Amino acid sequence: MSTRLVQELGGPESEFLILAAASFATRSSPPAVPPGLDWQRFERLASSNLLMPVVLRTIPRVLLPASMVERWQALLIGSELHYQRAKRAAIQVCAALVGAEIPSALLRGMALAEWVYPEPVLRPMVDVDILVPRNAPPGLTAALAGCGYKPVLRLRSQLVYLVDGIVLELHWRFLTPKRYQAVADWDKWLDSRVQLPGQPALFHLAASDELIALALHGFIHHELDSLLQYLDIALVAQDPSVDWEYVARWCREAGVSRLFWFVLTLVDSVFRLGLRPRCPAWEAEAQPLDPATADAYLAPLFGADSRWHFLRRKRQQLALASTFKRKLLQAIRFISVGELRQFCQPRTGIATRPTPMKNPPGS
Repeated sequence: MSTRLVQELGGPESEFLILAAASFATRSSPPAVPPGLDWQRFERLASSNLLMPVVLRTIPRVLLPASMVERWQALLIGSELHYQRAKRAAIQVCAALVGAEIPSALLRGMALAEWVYPEPVLRPMVDVDILVPRNAPPGLTAALAGCGYKPVLRLRSQLVYLVDGIVLELHWRFLTPKRYQAVADWDKWLDSRVQLPGQPALFHLAASDELIALALHGFIHHELDSLLQYLDIALVAQDPSVDWEYVARWCREAGVSRLFWFVLTLVDSVFRLGLRPRCPAWEAEAQPLDPATADAYLAPLFGADSRWHFLRRKRQQLALASTFKRKLLQAIRFISVGELRQFCQPRTGIATRPTPMKNPPGS
């Protein structure tokens, strides 16, 4: 990724944040602190992108402002307590599913915290996402009711439970938008799941499936709106157990090749991972990364979003839809109330969001 592009979007603060995250992802030497860095702006960027723990892990603390380190350490304590409570809740729910012979696998936050991050506290998370088979809901609700748990919310493709103040979402369709619900048989991912060491009830997806899952979920549900999503993908993509031939074949058969390779090319470019030689299909299936499109996706991360960037992202979503029906449904989505509200909202300053480090549920 061009240093000039990042500098134009967010100044030295954004560049330093990306370099710190890239150092963490590749286990390389930490970057030097650029002279004249605006630490207040850097702190806002790190917070909005959920990378405060990673920065603390990567950059020697003597190089960071003492007051900032003190604030972040206090947040980390709260985040760790929240994580331990979330893990206990996940063990209780997944143990009930094991008793009912319903396979399950953790998705995203907790799965990655236990697997590709050196310490769970380095991967901020709020709720717990769990994948179950499509035919699971009747037996699932009965099994959890027997343990005293009742759903607090029933959605089109998931049940939401609240256990000890922790939100647990049990998904039987991996992607909820109708245009992507039927792209594959998500149940097959459970056949190759991996057990977490020492936790007989907890599993995560195999690296190849989790990589696909992160790319699809990040792009379709969130438009890659946090650098933490990029980092998640970067860490899993470097796992030696990723079967790149399987990934390429799965994406081709599911009709999401262009979408997947765009996301991976963007992540590879941002962190300079050098992943391309690992996968022969990359050259054949990936399109060159358009700088203007990369700009449109990175701009919101650094408080530099604009309506032009917004429209460019919508154009890319349409371009990556593989069938006419999917393109049509995507286009209809563009005129929804939610999309129009996003287009009209002010786009100045750095976006902020509630994070588990700031406001853990039940705290």
